Amino acid sequence: MDQGNTTLPSTTQVSSSQPPAAVNTAHLASAVLLFPTFLVSVVGNGLYLWVLGLKMRRTVTTLWFLSLISCNLLFTLMTPFFIVYLLMDLHWVFGTAMCKLLYTFISVDMFTSAFLLTLLSLDRYILTHHPIWSRNHRTLPRAGKLIVGLWLASFGLSTPYLAFRETREVDGGRIICISNYTLSRDWNGSEMRELGRQVHQAFFMVEFLLGFLLPFCTIAGCYVRHELLWVNTRFVKGSVYCYSDI
Repeated sequence: MDQGNTTLPSTTQVSSSQPPAAVNTAHLASAVLLFPTFLVSVVGNGLYLWVLGLKMRRTVTTLWFLSLISCNLLFTLMTPFFIVYLLMDLHWVFGTAMCKLLYTFISVDMFTSAFLLTLLSLDRYILTHHPIWSRNHRTLPRAGKLIVGLWLASFGLSTPYLAFRETREVDGGRIICISNYTLSRDWNGSEMRELGRQVHQAFFMVEFLLGFLLPFCTIAGCYVRHELLWVNTRFVKGSVYCYSDI
């Protein structure tokens, strides 16, 4: 979870037993694959934003998708930093501030995307099961406030990265961007390692529960309830048709 919702370069130190040529080749291949992905994502998400923002009538649904596409574009715009990171054999040249900010933005993007997908499922469920309530309360101002609240909540859950992320010099003068969950320079002490492990586990559980498990269960529950309603409606209609044929 440390690195957002897609595969990003590892920040751990390269094992000395692995041939340098193989590592460089792997990094180059990953960078080559990321570059066209970056171009396609920028063009695709940019077109979606243009259509949703300028060519379509502003509704609650378009507002949901506009925010979701903005999340995707935000993550896409961070990709070049990691392409450079790969091409330089995992040597971080952007400084400590960018190390903290980039991974904070990745976390914000992850939480916001998960929350927005959950919101879309809940919105569809409410439209289907509570149409009158939805018609009276589903307004653009309320949707806008809800989206702002989701972004703020995501930023609040991601602020630990501003403290935990740091740069560290390793073998050969190479600088890496890693998480230091103890906020201490003493990496070899047993007490610090145990504290770091506990903080890491707690942080991971928060990310897993709020960034995956809760959204997943909510989306699955909404989908199941929607399908059950559809089946019941078909069953009732079929019963009415059968009764009218008697």
